[in-house]
Amino acid sequence: TIVSETFVGEYFLNPCSQDTSVGREGAWYSVTGTGGTVSVNSWCSSASNAEQDVLLSMYSGDCSSLRCMASAACSVATATTYAEDYFIYVSQSETNVDTPYAIEVLSTNDRCESAFGPISRGDVIRGSNIDAGTDSYELCGDTTARGAGVWYSVIGTGQVLTFFTCSDFTDFDTQLTLYKGDDCGYLSCLLSKDDNCGTATWLTHPLEEGHRYFLLVSGKPGSRGKFVLQVF
Repeated sequence: TIVSETFVGEYFLNPCSQDTSVGREGAWYSVTGTGGTVSVNSWCSSASNAEQDVLLSMYSGDCSSLRCMASAACSVATATTYAEDYFIYVSQSETNVDTPYAIEVLSTNDRCESAFGPISRGDVIRGSNIDAGTDSYELCGDTTARGAGVWYSVIGTGQVLTFFTCSDFTDFDTQLTLYKGDDCGYLSCLLSKDDNCGTATWLTHPLEEGHRYFLLVSGKPGSRGKFVLQVF
């Protein structure tokens, strides 16, 4: 997820900052934990921080009782608990409050290169695409347009596997796409399914022994939420 803004808002005495006597004007964002690492990037470097003075701070808790998780210039990351809310405070010095900025929020498996796995038969995984980005990989099968998604890796055992998001817990319109390839830069789209159990989805496919596959759990454009992925 990428957000572009300018700095407006109230001054906040940042408990993540070493200097708690001076407030910084900034902007707030919230993200939902994935059970993995969530990172926030602002595309500056620590060397240029004297000019841009971008401070990223992440908190757990609620607005009346924030707990500092991590704080740094330009880029910050923290481990998260699944489905727990976290808060991000993006701030600059008083002299830079009108400076445009952009931040990118990534969950651990938001990209093919950081796919969770390998997953295997018998796994039951709770996940979310709420804070994920949209991927531009090849479409195939039932999918003609794709929204935000998260990635899982699978190693083939010569058996047929079924990937299944049909559950009362799944609360958005899911799509499943299976790719084959050892490198995220060279993936072949094998099969994609959409809406074959209500608005949730399942797919079945044989996986060759020793070969690597990637499963993308996504939503239709604009569709985000939580899901259960079962493998059998």
